Amino acid sequence: MPTTEESDLFIEDEGFGSGDTKPKSTLRRSVGLLWKVLVGVIVLASFGVWVYAYSGAAVRDAPDRFDDIELSRASEAICQTAAVEIDKLPDALDARNEVERAQQLGESTIILRSMVADLGRLDTSTERDATIMDLWLDDWSVLLADRQEYTNRLAGDPDAKFYVTNTGVGERLDRRITRLANTNSMPTCAAPQDVG
Repeated sequence: MPTTEESDLFIEDEGFGSGDTKPKSTLRRSVGLLWKVLVGVIVLASFGVWVYAYSGAAVRDAPDRFDDIELSRASEAICQTAAVEIDKLPDALDARNEVERAQQLGESTIILRSMVADLGRLDTSTERDATIMDLWLDDWSVLLADRQEYTNRLAGDPDAKFYVTNTGVGERLDRRITRLANTNSMPTCAAPQDVG
């Protein structure tokens, strides 16, 4: 029969003494450490995104902003001149019938066509500005054609509706024209709202 000392040694050797636990395997310790590292990386990355966003490094100019501020200023001056001319025309609410309303819209469209032609004659200092301006003026040409088509229908149909050509892009044509105007601080170059 083993003595008490031998019995105590035996229990301690087996690792089953009071409060003792079996040691974890190396694989379990590695997986646990891996999870802790992964959670730490996720937390740091999420803070990093916010630090980047608020640091100013993430700020970029809009893709349709002109490189040359003078191009914006010259364009706005042309559009302001056209806006003054259009403001001299009778208001849509003053039209007595659809024929008179069609005539008013026809006159404002003529002013807008002249404005677009003047914008097209502006010098662009960079190839990028030239591309942006050409695309914007193309949009204007489509919108002016839509206005003319509506004016023609309105003269004979008081219930005629104004439709903007779908150019296959998610943003409506008139909104795209206005967005570029606002991006470049040219508020009077926005798409007109006189069709009603």
